[in-house]
Amino acid sequence: MTSREDHDAGAIERGVYSSLSFQLCTHKKGGAALNLFSRVPQTFDMHTETIGAMLATQAAIAIIASDRHTQFESALASRDLIGQAKGIIMERFKIDAVAAFEMLRKLSQTSNEKLTSIAQRVVETL
Repeated sequence: MTSREDHDAGAIERGVYSSLSFQLCTHKKGGAALNLFSRVPQTFDMHTETIGAMLATQAAIAIIASDRHTQFESALASRDLIGQAKGIIMERFKIDAVAAFEMLRKLSQTSNEKLTSIAQRVVETL
């Protein structure tokens, strides 16, 4: 385990004499941070902290928006995959959409497997 003095010495060797860190509240595991570094000792003041806090807020908002967009795209892809599987089952077994979804749901529950995994297998065995 390294000590704070080791870290400070390593930073100074690289020309870093001041640092300022902001936690980004993104609701992600592991967290995120905005870190500012300077070659000038004790360079960060209240004005710098205020601007840094605003930048950290904007960065957190951008990360959250990106995550939501990714989740939305994933949900659409899952919906399409399940829809394809339902269509295949409807055609194979001559049943309606509700019954086809019920088959997928029951299979998912009894096999303890995600519905999208079941749907993927149905689509791949077309």
